[in-house]
Amino acid sequence: MRALFSISSLFFFFNAFTQPHNPVKWTYEAKCLKKKGEFELVFKAKIEDEWAIYAQDIDCLDCPTPTSIDFERDFHYELIGDCIADGDKKTAYDDLSKTNISKYKNSVVFRQKIKVTASLDTVLGFICYSACNNSRCLPARDFNFVIKLPDCNDKKHHGQSSDDLSFFKRLFRRNDSY
Repeated sequence: MRALFSISSLFFFFNAFTQPHNPVKWTYEAKCLKKKGEFELVFKAKIEDEWAIYAQDIDCLDCPTPTSIDFERDFHYELIGDCIADGDKKTAYDDLSKTNISKYKNSVVFRQKIKVTASLDTVLGFICYSACNNSRCLPARDFNFVIKLPDCNDKKHHGQSSDDLSFFKRLFRRNDSY
């Protein structure tokens, strides 16, 4: 019994101290637009003090990973325009990458419009981003999302949690031959 307690305590401490720090918390939702079949997908990043994520338009080999939102290919919808970022974007010289670079601190909202072309209830994808502070950059991360499209005849328009297992069911069931 004592050995079991020691092993489980060791596992707990190892697990507690090896969890990577994640200074960015994501939320998301879908909103109905005025045109029938059109939605706005909204992704909000809440960023801890002293940390930043990088803009989508970074084009530099030695720079941190720019933020990108990738959608699962699906013939049931099409993207309308580019993904627009709304936040306090700062462009300044970055000591880590030794170049001018654009980043967001505190929070940023990304918006992507879509048009549904056939029956569809969810949109799948992931956000790839890198978080840095003044002394280090964390490895790039992927944040998976499953956005349930609202019934536009209903007044409630809430997104679904990223813990929704249907994302993984659909992800592994899809045809990857594109």
